[in-house]
Formats: sequence, C-alpha cells, structure tokens
Amino acid sequence: MKPTFMLRGGEKDRPKKIGWWLVLCTLLSLGMIVLGALTRLTQSGLSIVDWKPVTAWLPPMNDVAWQAAFDAYKQFPEYQRVNFSMDLAGYKSIYWLEYAHRLLGRIIGFVFAIPMFWWWSRGVLPRFLRGRMLGLLVLGGMQGFVGWFMVQSGLVDVPHVSAYRLTIHLLLATFLFAGLWWSALDVFFPESYSVNKSTRNRACVFLLLVWTTITAGGLVAGNRAGLIMADWPTMGGQWIPDGLVSMTPLWRNLLDNIITIQFQHRMLAYCVVLFAIFQFWTMVRDGVHGRITRLGFFVVLAVLVQVSLGVGTLLLGVTPAIAACHQGMGMLVLAVSLMLCHRMSSP
Repeated sequence: MKPTFMLRGGEKDRPKKIGWWLVLCTLLSLGMIVLGALTRLTQSGLSIVDWKPVTAWLPPMNDVAWQAAFDAYKQFPEYQRVNFSMDLAGYKSIYWLEYAHRLLGRIIGFVFAIPMFWWWSRGVLPRFLRGRMLGLLVLGGMQGFVGWFMVQSGLVDVPHVSAYRLTIHLLLATFLFAGLWWSALDVFFPESYSVNKSTRNRACVFLLLVWTTITAGGLVAGNRAGLIMADWPTMGGQWIPDGLVSMTPLWRNLLDNIITIQFQHRMLAYCVVLFAIFQFWTMVRDGVHGRITRLGFFVVLAVLVQVSLGVGTLLLGVTPAIAACHQGMGMLVLAVSLMLCHRMSSP
C-alpha cells in the first residue's frame, strides 16, 4: 500500500537535529534503566542515605568525607543487619554504582532541558512537540523524587526497598523512555502506512501486553522472586507449583506471593511470545505492507532474545550482568513494539 502521510500538528518542518537529540535522550534513558538494574542487583541502592538533587554532584573527595559518608550509612538497617562486617573499602564498592546512577539522572536532565529551552526560544522546536517536552521534563523530575521515595522505604526497619515503589519507579522510567522514543519517531517518520483495523488493534493489544509483562517483571525484581524455584520450564519440578494461591484474599497473591509473582511473569512472557508470532503470521496472511511486516518479524526476534535472557537469568541464579541485559532488552522489545504501532494508521 502507498503510505498515508500524517503530519502531526500540521508542520512539515521537522529538523533532524531535534530527532537525533531525542534519540540521544532515549539512549541515555535506556542506559539509566540498565544502570538502575545493576544498582539493584549488586545491592548498592541504599549506599547513599540522603538526597541532595541540586548540591550533591561530586562524590566524597577526601578520606574525611568518605568516612563521614560511611558513618552515615552505618546508622541505617542495611549496615546494622546485613553489612555489619563491611569496611570502608567495601562501602566504596557499593557507593559508586548508586552515585553513577544518580549522576546519570542529573546529566539526562541537563541534556534534555537545555537544548529544549534553547531551541524553543529560537523557534526551532516544532509546536506539536512543545507541550509533550514540558510533560516529559516534569515526568523526569517526578522520577527523581520517586527514586528517592523508593530508597527511603529501605532506610526504615527492613533494609530492602518496597516492591511496589520499585515497580512504580520502573514504570515511570518506561513512560519516559516511550515518550522520548515516540517523539523521535514523530520527527523521523511523519508518514505512516495504511493497515486494516484488526492489524492495528492487534499491535495496540500487543503493546499493552508488553507493558503488563514489564510491570510484572518489576514485581519479580522488587520481591526477588527470581531467586526461588530457579528451574525451567517447571517451577520447583512442578508445572503448577505448590503455594500458588496460598494467600487470602485471592488478589493478594498477584502482588505479595512470590511464587505467584514469578509464575505470572512467566505466563505473561509466554503470552507475549505466542502473540508476537501470531501477529506476524496475520501480517503475512493479510498481505500487510512489507515494512510493517518486517517490523513484525523484528518484534518476534526481539521477544525470543528477551525470553532467552529471562531463562538464562533464572538458571544462572540472577547473575547481575545477565539480569541487567534482560531488563535492557525488555526496553528494546518495548521500543520495537512502539515503532510498530507508530508506523500504522487507520484505513
């Protein structure tokens, strides 16, 4: 089919430098998500016990400052109950990842905000992007606050952050990533291809399924549910593990039962694989435009890689490098799924 050109906002002028800036911000947000995963997996996230988003750009610069940071860390449950034998060198080893995670967040804020306001003031930023960019800037600020809100939950009583807050933090990160990537696509690909309604609806349902699976993955990470029943394709040698619905009321199992949390993430992942294959098959069957069909094929490939990384993460005992790649690949699955929806228009 011939492309139907859709110029959102009615503007033809879409400077490519705006698109590349948005791609850069998207890649930085992907790096932030992967670095956040490594921070969590190495149990480094509670090493900095205060939040100074404006002033704390530099790490401790001398022995006195390092000792002061370590002494502050000693006042909280993670040191008192878990790392009580840790020395200053051990503290430094967990400090640097959390520091890098926070520093990258600040850098992303400047890389996003300064060009945005500069191009806006010069009339270069397309009008249809302006409100969206302001929204993403606010969302980025909220993400920093939610990150500290999450850390605070691990500084009181139990030295482990709330799974709910961690999942919210992850979801906000995916919204930022998606908003940046979709905006970049708007600049580079204003045209879309006409497809039938069922094809577009399937792509939208698939995108929702991917987002739901990522949310379930956040609950797995927050509850460390990947550390139990580390076999595959069964769980604890069973297809339907014992204790799957042991909590009452029933809905609590979906949020608090670590067996159910791992099981539901697995089932959602299987659904994603089957749906991706089905979606691609229907594109071939219906003769959907070649570029859209190729995107459907890339979706299948990305999903298969992601599931392989998930199985590897489980069987290897949640090795930080593999688990972080699994989280990063989840964002790439989201990216290609968003691109598939973006390139389609209604008949």
